[in-house]
Amino acid sequence: MQIEKSKVSIEDITRAIEIEPCKAQNYEVRGMIYHLTNRYEEAIADFTHAIELEPEIAEYYDARGTSYRAIGWYKEAVADFTHAIELEPGNAQYYDIRGMIFHATGHHKEAICDCTRAIELEPANAEFYDSRGMLYLAASRYKEAICDFTRAIELEPGNTEYFHLRGMCFYEVGHYKECNLDFTRAIGLEPDNATYYISRGLSYQATGKHEEAIADGSFAIKLEPSNDRYYYFRGASYHAMGLDEEAIADCNRAIDLVPTNGEYYYSRGVSYQAVGKHEEAIADFTHAIALSPNNAEYYDSRSTSYHAIAQYKEAIFDCTRAIELEPTNARYYDYRSASYHEAGLYEKAIADSSRSIELEPSNADYYFSRGISYRLAGQYDNSITDFTRAIEIEPEIAGYYDSRSTSYHATGLHEEAIRDCTRAIELEPGNAYFYYSRGASYHAAGRYIEAIVDKTHAIELEPSNAKFHDSRGVSYHELGRYNEAIIDKTNAIELEPSIASYHHSRGVSYFEAGRYNEAITDFTRAIELEPDNPNWYEDRALAYDEMGRSDLAAADRAHAEEVKKNGKLRLVC
Repeated sequence: MQIEKSKVSIEDITRAIEIEPCKAQNYEVRGMIYHLTNRYEEAIADFTHAIELEPEIAEYYDARGTSYRAIGWYKEAVADFTHAIELEPGNAQYYDIRGMIFHATGHHKEAICDCTRAIELEPANAEFYDSRGMLYLAASRYKEAICDFTRAIELEPGNTEYFHLRGMCFYEVGHYKECNLDFTRAIGLEPDNATYYISRGLSYQATGKHEEAIADGSFAIKLEPSNDRYYYFRGASYHAMGLDEEAIADCNRAIDLVPTNGEYYYSRGVSYQAVGKHEEAIADFTHAIALSPNNAEYYDSRSTSYHAIAQYKEAIFDCTRAIELEPTNARYYDYRSASYHEAGLYEKAIADSSRSIELEPSNADYYFSRGISYRLAGQYDNSITDFTRAIEIEPEIAGYYDSRSTSYHATGLHEEAIRDCTRAIELEPGNAYFYYSRGASYHAAGRYIEAIVDKTHAIELEPSNAKFHDSRGVSYHELGRYNEAIIDKTNAIELEPSIASYHHSRGVSYFEAGRYNEAITDFTRAIELEPDNPNWYEDRALAYDEMGRSDLAAADRAHAEEVKKNGKLRLVC
């Protein structure tokens, strides 16, 4: 029964009840007024009185059931609508409402059965298809939901929400073109509904159309400038486009509006991370953790920033906490492994990578990570095995071949190393480091001309890489082409003048070319930069010998022995 509050006052209907205390309809009317003013318990009392007076009127059970539903007394509400259905089994509305109550109590099968019965009784009522569609949507039965919303649209083509709901279903099954069309249709029918712009923006995000998503987010914000979620949404698209300063500004606004939402601090932290502001990122992740201390992702992200600034102890602690919260998440073990690895704790890194592999045995990256740790721990055979497994899983990743080549190189298997570098170059012909690596293996195999060709190619791709120039100089040196070696090593020094080994390397070429004074100058500079390396003193001693300065040569050899014995030179005041 429908009634307007303004037409009848409680005082009026109470007087009517006093005059006719046995008239059930009066209690129903007052009960409706109580219900409309949110005085549900008084409404229930009046509807109960009406039922006691006329227990065969289905409408009274409907009214009381509606009030029970409003205060969450679902068991009682179901009982009332069941009674109403028994009295009026042809009333489709009762089935529809009971179906929604069943859904609220987790009885999804019964809910769908009731909505289906409502449709059978009134097949031209769009609301009933909408109700069942929402049940299917909640149960992730998207195809069935789409069918119901489509039928509702056919019956009521001007209802915006039906398009919106069908669009949500299309989104969930990845039919982004269809969902975008539905959201656009909803916007066309109701252009001032901000929610529809956000929904369409989500479909744009899913297809990488972030500029369009930002435009929709901006329109939603214009319509509802105080909605924190809309700034958060737009910020996500800014981040996806690499516009992290704009993303941070949107997160700031969302936080200003709702400072207790950890998700907003987390999102801002991710953008700070992206622009290398790790201290700020750590502060935001810490705030997010304080608000949601059981969110593993927050600890994981903070660990990433700690790792980036070489605070490996803190990174390990955060990864460990993430693992405690989600012990079957392979990624968290992998990240902790990376921090153990950088801290030089290779056995622990290997153990974590092994756990990642146990959880996700088909993830090539985990074998690759473990292979790197095995290699740095000197376990070359194990590293080769892991790199091989990574290649078997993902044979088109150039880095896997390059890493295996490094392990082959370390074990003296230069031809195998050359073969892997060649494959890496085939996959990424523009990668200078791969040519450099193959050149290093050619050099180790005594194939200096081929080494020079590869290192030249590396230099052409990265002319400002000092290591490449120095390395080619070493190959020229082995061929006795000292002048070319000196030119390359000079280039390396000009690019990185504070690397002791480059000065030493050029000094060796000067020495072999008989240019002892210049050799001594370079060895001296190497000693200034790295005074605790005995090799520099020994080689300068040889140059002094050639110059007939046995006294200085003897002093350098004494220095070299002292460094070897004590680890460093003793300072003399």
